[in-house]
Amino acid sequence: MLKSDFHIHTSYSDGILSPIEVVQRANKNNVKVLAITDHDTLNGIDEAIEESVKYGILLIPGVELSTQHNNESVHILGFFKNGNYKNQELIDELNKIKNHRVIRAKKIVHKLKEEFTIEVNLEKILNHANDTVARPHIAREIIKSGYPYTVNEIFDRFIGKGCRAYVPTLKLSTAEGLKLLKKYNALVFLAHPKLILKSNIDEFLALNFDGLESIYCPKH
Repeated sequence: MLKSDFHIHTSYSDGILSPIEVVQRANKNNVKVLAITDHDTLNGIDEAIEESVKYGILLIPGVELSTQHNNESVHILGFFKNGNYKNQELIDELNKIKNHRVIRAKKIVHKLKEEFTIEVNLEKILNHANDTVARPHIAREIIKSGYPYTVNEIFDRFIGKGCRAYVPTLKLSTAEGLKLLKKYNALVFLAHPKLILKSNIDEFLALNFDGLESIYCPKH
């Protein structure tokens, strides 16, 4: 069996490594099949594909789409075939979601100051985010600003679900997100179902998913 990883984030969303560095790390670990699945963006795919050719790694273009179901965040993974990830209409739809992430980050920064007197610079957060801003970028900036917390503590106390500075993502329903990805011939999988608390798995099995993520590692 080929060593594979189908859920990887890069610096284009909330990962640390660039797409090129991710491919190089995969090669060092003898990974032969790799899917780049950044949050709500496809912008790192082409450079990852170009790098993967050097090592004989099969690079699958993917995305992790942020959706909502039962007033809860639900992530879905799309894996694209035949270059469909380059479709401009799809890119435009993802850009709408990314733009809302900027609005969300601004609201979180405001709530951090209002609720906890934690002040961070939004522009620094956006610059560090590179392409798609996410809560880990905010957490890292809190630490860089000198506050004595770890990333896990920041999520648990301030910006995680149920916390006073938490702000949800764009309210794209899971069914709508699945339909969007299927429109561009993607195989669509339910991501980390163990994190879904408000819904029964049967509700998702009734949708047109191609599968679900059975092994989840928080550090993609």
